[in-house]
Amino acid sequence: MSQMIAGKLPTTDMDSVKSQPTTACHVVAIPYPGRGHINPMMNLCKSLASKSNSSILVTFVVTEEWLGFIGSESKPHGICLVSIPNVLPSELTRGSDMEGFLEAVHTKMEAPFERLLDRLEPLATLILADSFLSWVVAVGNRRNIPLASFWPMSASFFSVLQHHYLFEQHGHFLVDLSDQIFNSKLVVEDWKIGWRMKRIKGDEDNVVNRNEIKELVRKFMDIDDMEVKEMKRRVKQFQEKLRNAIHYTHELFENDIYSFLEKISQY
Repeated sequence: MSQMIAGKLPTTDMDSVKSQPTTACHVVAIPYPGRGHINPMMNLCKSLASKSNSSILVTFVVTEEWLGFIGSESKPHGICLVSIPNVLPSELTRGSDMEGFLEAVHTKMEAPFERLLDRLEPLATLILADSFLSWVVAVGNRRNIPLASFWPMSASFFSVLQHHYLFEQHGHFLVDLSDQIFNSKLVVEDWKIGWRMKRIKGDEDNVVNRNEIKELVRKFMDIDDMEVKEMKRRVKQFQEKLRNAIHYTHELFENDIYSFLEKISQY
């Protein structure tokens, strides 16, 4: 496997980003600009590139900042990293203005992405977009480019969002649909392999202090604690179930990849 050479896009609209001209299908992948989205999208693209027998080229689009973060990482032949300008708040400081970051993602990425599409050679035959980037659908429609939507988060959370109306109909509508809240409930209440930090009643926004974290870690480290022993037993059982599930789903994933490759090779 050879390492891909990563680089920035040319700065003028007259320039072009040239890729292998013999490629049968040119997939342009654009993840949501966050580590938990970029990594899964890259893993999918690696699977596509490694199983396509060089018939598919993947152009992976990130901001210049993210290109600096991941540009030196090893990637299989057939994946090309390119960048759009840094139109978003920095990944290092976005937490201080999350609302501004989200607004920028949905209003400032579209234009430079379209300019990039104009400069690609060969032209894109398929756009593979993170499901959180809804504006990409309009881009694909305007250019008559087929689009595949990639959901990088858990299937269970996708199901919750897809059927949220059922929660409302039955009086159980979830106000906070964040993946972290849903996963926390699974770990603590359903699987019982973790503890939740106790918060003061009526003060849900209070910050957990260092001493509270230290006490909880100390309890975890107590090998004689019966509750800890029982939790470790459940963790081992859960690990075995996960290993079996991964083995089973890996075969399904392989079949899905080949099916997806067969479909996109027709474009």
